[in-house]
Amino acid sequence: MNKQGVYSEKEDKAYKKALIDLGIDLNSDFALFNLNTTEITFRGQCGEIYNVCWFKIYSI
Repeated sequence: MNKQGVYSEKEDKAYKKALIDLGIDLNSDFALFNLNTTEITFRGQCGEIYNVCWFKIYSI
């Protein structure tokens, strides 16, 4: 992920708040993935993974 430029160690307070609002443990792997990725979606051979923080913040 570092090589692809989609990983960031900068803390985004809005993303952190989104996870807290959703009741997600900030120490979980799921939270760490969503807090440290800079893309909205990730596509693979078996499906897609969405960054729930982005959707929580920017969806109605």
